[in-house]
Amino acid sequence: MVYVISKSGKPLDPTRRCGKVRCLLKEGKAKVVHREPFTIQLLYETTEFTRDFTMGVDPGYKTIGISVSDQNEEVYASETEIRTDIPKKLSERRELRRAQTDYEMYGFRLNVKVLFNDQVCFVASRRRSGHFRLKSLNSSFNQDNISYKKCLLF
Repeated sequence: MVYVISKSGKPLDPTRRCGKVRCLLKEGKAKVVHREPFTIQLLYETTEFTRDFTMGVDPGYKTIGISVSDQNEEVYASETEIRTDIPKKLSERRELRRAQTDYEMYGFRLNVKVLFNDQVCFVASRRRSGHFRLKSLNSSFNQDNISYKKCLLF
């Protein structure tokens, strides 16, 4: 099947006459516009007559079928498989996330008292990497970028 575009850029009827298309390309009367799907554009003036086509879509659970035809023949047909494993993968991911504690995912929770260098501090902010910023209770120091491995729960 070769799709055809007129000189002005309007789509014409597709053709199955590959020999005719090959001759048009050799003679310079047409040029290749796309290789997939193979489409040519005519370089000379033609009538822009086209047939009426009907498109049908069959939405199924596992596949979607698409067909384009006129009254005599089917011009285009395709089937697309739909991924049915996405809900299962999402539920597995949710279960794994719920199984992890805050300690494993992000470090300690915010405003939790921790022991760092023999001082009682609390977690002021945290990052996804497991590092966080500490502040002492009496505001004598602020410590940034501390790993959860260096602290103990108080």
